[in-house]
Amino acid sequence: MLTPISRCTLFNALPGALLLGMLMVTPAHAGVVQSATCGGAGAVKEVRVSDAEGAVAYVTPDVPHRLEIDVVPSSATPALWLVIDAIFSDESVRIVDTEVPDSSVHPGLTYTFGTTITFPSEAFSGKDLMIKLKLSHANGDLVETCSILQIHVNY
Repeated sequence: MLTPISRCTLFNALPGALLLGMLMVTPAHAGVVQSATCGGAGAVKEVRVSDAEGAVAYVTPDVPHRLEIDVVPSSATPALWLVIDAIFSDESVRIVDTEVPDSSVHPGLTYTFGTTITFPSEAFSGKDLMIKLKLSHANGDLVETCSILQIHVNY
């Protein structure tokens, strides 16, 4: 497991069914989940979801799950912009679209960004969805990383 060089707080009130919380240290095991790249000039080193690992992150509904991503940016920027989309039944729902506070980065260093997501049972039990995470320079001139991971919400 990489030692994070920078931790940034992510928070956004959600208009949809997914819930996000403040970045915090949790005792849950954050396992490595496979992700696919969807572009970006930087590199994703690892994506982790608490109490999950492997090709599909099996998560428990109504329980907060820690989501972390280790990235190596390609260039310096004073701030990053985070977009998280949930893709479900051929629909994409934007659940986060915000500047990451205190997110100044430099090329070649590893940074960990994290948040907590809860999947409500009434909306997601027994369903598969994809989560797309995109980190860009806040001024919009460069996408640093883009990753997609598959989630299955248990019953």
